[in-house]
Amino acid sequence: MRGELFQHNHAYHLHVEGVSVLNNGASILTFIIVSFALALILIMKKDSLPSSMKRPLALLALVMISFSFGLIIYSFFGLS
Repeated sequence: MRGELFQHNHAYHLHVEGVSVLNNGASILTFIIVSFALALILIMKKDSLPSSMKRPLALLALVMISFSFGLIIYSFFGLS
């Protein structure tokens, strides 16, 4: 598998055999959406989750949401 990394408009792009991997902004936005979706699903389905999985999933969602807020601040101020 051959990959090529290049810089365009201060963002790094990776092309791997004709497939373009998400740039930095799109990756951040995707992570934010996924972390908030996980938290929303956990809140909506909290009664149907096994009790042994509630705490680890809640901690994972909390870490992901905290990191998402950090990424929002990072993106807002453009700390690149």
